[in-house]
Amino acid sequence: MKGKSRLPRELAGYLKLGDAVIITDQDHIILHHHEKWDGTGYPYRLKGEEIPLEARIVAIVGVFDALTSKRPYKDSWSVERALSFINEQKGKHFDPSIVLSFFCYFYEKAAQKKGCDTVRIKGI
Repeated sequence: MKGKSRLPRELAGYLKLGDAVIITDQDHIILHHHEKWDGTGYPYRLKGEEIPLEARIVAIVGVFDALTSKRPYKDSWSVERALSFINEQKGKHFDPSIVLSFFCYFYEKAAQKKGCDTVRIKGI
């Protein structure tokens, strides 16, 4: 998790965590970020809110980064395809409330770049 230990202030606000959250127990997050909301993850098959909040956040951010990045073994996915996958995995792999927060943050930033005041999110 080197380099991924700080949560952006804007995302922290959406998750109602206050100002930027510094994740101090990286081993705790690293251990649990492969757990899945439905209990099918690893290493302990934690389910739902048994999974630490920070690990649930890192799971979505990590998957989005992995999908949209080119790797030696795969091409990068489009942002739209990655977002669609994350939405499909809501309630399975990912905490539904974290997915909603992720989409709200993502689409608000996109709307701001286009000069829009509001954005509508369909299907999440």
